[in-house]
Amino acid sequence: MMTGLAFIPMMIFVSAGVDYGRILSAQTALQAAADSAALNIAQTGSNLTASQMQTQAQTLISAAFYNPSTSNMNVTISATGGAAKTYQLKATVDFQPSLLRIIGYNTIPISASVTSQAKSNARTRISLVLDNSGSMSQAGKMTALKGAANSFLTTMQSAASTAADVYISIIPFVDVVNVGSTNAAASWVDWSEWDSGSFWLSGWQRTSASNHASWGGCIADRGNSSGPASGAYDTNVSAPIAGNTATLFPASVPAACPVSVLPLTNDFTALSNEINGMAANGNTNQAIGFAHGWMSLVGGGPYPTPPVEQTGYVYKKYIIILSDGLNTVDRWYNNQSSIDARQLLTCTNIKAAGITIYSIQVNTGGDPTSSILQSCASDTTKFFQISSASQMPAIFSNIAGQINQLTLTN
Repeated sequence: MMTGLAFIPMMIFVSAGVDYGRILSAQTALQAAADSAALNIAQTGSNLTASQMQTQAQTLISAAFYNPSTSNMNVTISATGGAAKTYQLKATVDFQPSLLRIIGYNTIPISASVTSQAKSNARTRISLVLDNSGSMSQAGKMTALKGAANSFLTTMQSAASTAADVYISIIPFVDVVNVGSTNAAASWVDWSEWDSGSFWLSGWQRTSASNHASWGGCIADRGNSSGPASGAYDTNVSAPIAGNTATLFPASVPAACPVSVLPLTNDFTALSNEINGMAANGNTNQAIGFAHGWMSLVGGGPYPTPPVEQTGYVYKKYIIILSDGLNTVDRWYNNQSSIDARQLLTCTNIKAAGITIYSIQVNTGGDPTSSILQSCASDTTKFFQISSASQMPAIFSNIAGQINQLTLTN
């Protein structure tokens, strides 16, 4: 009799343990479904009525959570705040235990609650710095880049609650960048090397001057013609000063000139057209791409002053660089180590200015891992090395997801 009496609490204890594990599993799944729904609504809720928001929350959680031992799902959601809305979501279900029913527990309520912060108080400024060198024509890289970059644009446009939320610039680079031949009369263009009729650039020598009207819009790295040290203008965004040639942008006649840069804009049709117009030809100088990507975010020289940053918003700036090779030539050097050293100074300055850098090495040719792109990335999670052009869409999607991450608090 005593053994039988002792068996009863033992059965209850075992039953509780079994059902507790099942309840914990259901609770975890419900919380994950609630988190996902809250993030979705934080991104889209500003365009929904209260009724639509309620329906969407119910639909999202029902689709993500399935447990045959639960019933009577109830979802509530509310929003507070102005432009930067905060969403409170709660989901409850009744769980039917298997063994605890013998002691009267027919249903056990479980719930998940989450608070999500709308992204509408965050505004994003991004510069896409994209390698257009000749090797990008190989292994399907340029075609893949266009597709991946266009998908990135679509994602960022969809994430914007208003047109002012996302601005993007595009900097196609080879050993030079193209700021547009219509700027021939601009005070920030340096014609001294052009007019002298003799200068080294891109590993070849130009020996005769020609009329400025023949300029294709390409410019080389800033600094003195004898070297980059004076003022280090190739590594900063100091404003160009008329009469101070080291601060100006030297007109050049490179062997290959990429499509012209596109300054910050929220015109996504223009951005897509820019991407689609890129072509592969020329050498690699990531350093000049970084310099112009940075300046496009802050303004100066070829780049207009960005839209005024309004109070009540958090502005975040990013540079995303993609390159398929190692540095080969710039205005002064034709060796990788010297160019890398200049680039490292630029990247250090960019990060000190509070700009986040993502770097992507497309390594289809078995090159060494780019130590300079690794060093330029803001942290180890923001450097990507891929061995196939087909991996580009996933990387750009990953980066878009990181940039668009919403605030979530359980």
